[in-house]
Amino acid sequence: MEYGAAPLIALSWGGVLLAQRIGRPWLGRILPYLTVALLIVSNLTSPLLFVLDTTRYPACAETWGPLEITAWSNAMELYSLVPAVLIMLALRAPGARRGRLARVGVSLVLAAPVLLCVTASAPAGKVSASRDLDCFAFDEGAPSKLNERDRRFLCAIRDGLAWKAVPELARMPDRELLAYGDQLCALAVRNGGDLRAPELERAMGRIQDTSTLTRALAGKCPVVAQAIAEEEQRMKAANDAYVATAKRRCAAHPRHRPKIKPVRQASATVWTEFWYINA
Repeated sequence: MEYGAAPLIALSWGGVLLAQRIGRPWLGRILPYLTVALLIVSNLTSPLLFVLDTTRYPACAETWGPLEITAWSNAMELYSLVPAVLIMLALRAPGARRGRLARVGVSLVLAAPVLLCVTASAPAGKVSASRDLDCFAFDEGAPSKLNERDRRFLCAIRDGLAWKAVPELARMPDRELLAYGDQLCALAVRNGGDLRAPELERAMGRIQDTSTLTRALAGKCPVVAQAIAEEEQRMKAANDAYVATAKRRCAAHPRHRPKIKPVRQASATVWTEFWYINA
């Protein structure tokens, strides 16, 4: 498949010539058709998947890499289908009818990404992207029809990482997403900011990854932000207590006495992680 599949194409045409020489031309046509199939599978799969992925979840384009590089790569893969088109045109049987059928088949193969774009379903209602919401311009006070809390909430959900982690929310139009956030905020207020309350868990039951939604709610609901801050303080206090206990335990051990005189000696608390010691 290297060099634009030139070795494979040469091999297939060699099969055509050999089949004609032994008087079995129909046998030789199998190799070029297999070559066409391999070229299509090899070069059309990635553009098709890219179109399918980005049509359903536009933010997935970031996962594929910089748009300039991705677009160039897909364009080159589509360009690599030119030999497949030429092979099919060269193999077409005599007769206008069969020639037209071959051209129609080639056109359908090359138009597959466009057809997929047209037929892919899009959610009803506006689904804003980060650039539409000016998510990176909070400090400059970018004008927006939304209040700051709602805009921060949408930006946290529409962020590229959030789209991958929470596709259920990524497909939800802005109006429905804001209404869902208001519903969760009301439940959080009713339960004193307890994110583990049964009502909230039931309301978020369809979301597989609730961490992104929880962070987004913190910017929309002060009670949730306060609950998260208190939880972080509790975790920090527990971690500090754990570290203090460990240091006391280490200090109780006798000081190391090497058999040679060390140039320098120091002590530190170390933790094991992934089967090695960080000092």
